[in-house]
Amino acid sequence: MAGETGFTTAILEDLHDHVLGVAAMSQPAGQYCALFIGDPLNGGAECTGTDYARESVTFGAAATVGQVITSANSAIIDFGTAGSGGWGTVTHFAIYSAITDGTLLGTGELSEARAIVATDPVKFNIGECKMISTRINPA
Repeated sequence: MAGETGFTTAILEDLHDHVLGVAAMSQPAGQYCALFIGDPLNGGAECTGTDYARESVTFGAAATVGQVITSANSAIIDFGTAGSGGWGTVTHFAIYSAITDGTLLGTGELSEARAIVATDPVKFNIGECKMISTRINPA
């Protein structure tokens, strides 16, 4: 699977306040990848089903190419295999600050939807899960 996501408005507002000295921004204790059927910002539902759980994700340092700043997963994000009944047709993913509940850090659409049936292995290979931002200032 592959996909790109941007940061949520809440995270960008916190970053803005942090940089301008309004309020300190704390680093999330972790980052966890969740799979969704539909857009999580527009009524989509996180996958459920046998053997589904959010998975920990580690991002590498940001790199800038042109106007785009990208951080990608530096290790495989392995959800294992779907249990009986599968997990549905996954169209989106999201990054959260906790394995359950937590703060939504970013969400994006997969490069292509994927119907996940029982016994399907599900993973993002290294570099396939990307957090992106567009650079405004050329400096």
